[in-house]
Amino acid sequence: DGLCAGRVQRAQFLIHGMNHPLTQWLDRCARTPGVLGCGVRQPDGTRTTASHNESCPREMVDEILKYLADSLPAFSRRGFIANRLQWVFERGELVLVPRSDGLLLGLVLQRGSPVAQNPELLTGEFLALELNR
Repeated sequence: DGLCAGRVQRAQFLIHGMNHPLTQWLDRCARTPGVLGCGVRQPDGTRTTASHNESCPREMVDEILKYLADSLPAFSRRGFIANRLQWVFERGELVLVPRSDGLLLGLVLQRGSPVAQNPELLTGEFLALELNR
């Protein structure tokens, strides 16, 4: 019920345990000061998320990523093709960044934090991340 009701799923074709580069990157990303949580939605709709912040548990990040990712086709059907989408709220920011291979990064950031002021540091790493499928 609410934002914490979602279940985190792992796609077997992409995620192979804690040693997979994407899993490791998400864990490092989630530990970045100012990052409340992060996750990746895969082309098949499964999501992998990470959070080390009590105010934004993994389940909440997963639910946010699911709903925002599900809304993206409505934008593209109307001709809005984005390299990055960002929502700013009173205490936080949400950033979505799609990759050409169909992966979609979602960041939940503390508003006003250095990473919120320059999310390109993390989004650039995500876009450059080499994944062996």
